[in-house]
Amino acid sequence: MSTMLRGDGRAGRGDASPIGGEGQPFPSRPHSIQRVSPYIVFAFAVLVAAAPALAAEVPVPKNYGEAMRWYERAAEGGNAQAQFYLGVMLENGVRGEPDAKAAAGWYLKTAEQGHLEAQSRIAEMYYEGRGVARAPIEAMRWFEAAAEGGWPRAQYNLALMYERGIGAAANARHAARWYERAVDSGIDAARRQLSYLYAVGGPGLEPDPIRALMWLEIAAEAGLEDEGEYREGLTGRMSADDIAEARALTKERLDWLHGTMPR
Repeated sequence: MSTMLRGDGRAGRGDASPIGGEGQPFPSRPHSIQRVSPYIVFAFAVLVAAAPALAAEVPVPKNYGEAMRWYERAAEGGNAQAQFYLGVMLENGVRGEPDAKAAAGWYLKTAEQGHLEAQSRIAEMYYEGRGVARAPIEAMRWFEAAAEGGWPRAQYNLALMYERGIGAAANARHAARWYERAVDSGIDAARRQLSYLYAVGGPGLEPDPIRALMWLEIAAEAGLEDEGEYREGLTGRMSADDIAEARALTKERLDWLHGTMPR
């Protein structure tokens, strides 16, 4: 239920605008109460189980208005999960018009307590300037916190920001490292970004057509569209030995990803 920034399919080109449309590996924020409602209901059940003392003090809500008051009471008491879910409800307008500013405030409180999804969401809001003033450096700081904690979408977004030089100086080596972490976390889109990145290189990373082809093959294995023109341009400057090495590395990496090779 979160956002990933969008790679344009060419390392070093385009911008890192908020993801949307084709190529979106995960749903972005819910855009209707109908889509967010099941999420909130499930969240409430989890929160009650985790905080029985709060549940004993506040009657179980019978509608979304009561749920909002329940979340507000728990959030004001410092419960991080309640703060996060209250942010979700405010962001999506469960009880009226969406309130990005109020949502950002609750996400930030939760992020400061180490909540990974909240860290990723406040990073998105700083990146977009939604509910807060646009601040790419703050966006990168929070993406990095969530990425270090293992949040997959934050790992991908952090890689893309390093690749584009947004929030910090461009660093292709750091971008490759975080894209690989994102791949290991299940973000298939990072496979193709790695291919494009290795094809052209960048600050701290020399072009490596063998690895570029390896990641292109790994992306194809995940069902991502194979751009014939790009593949032809890549293999056209590689020797038969280079191509064979790339295929051998592909098999080795896929075995690792599928868990058939010791990590």
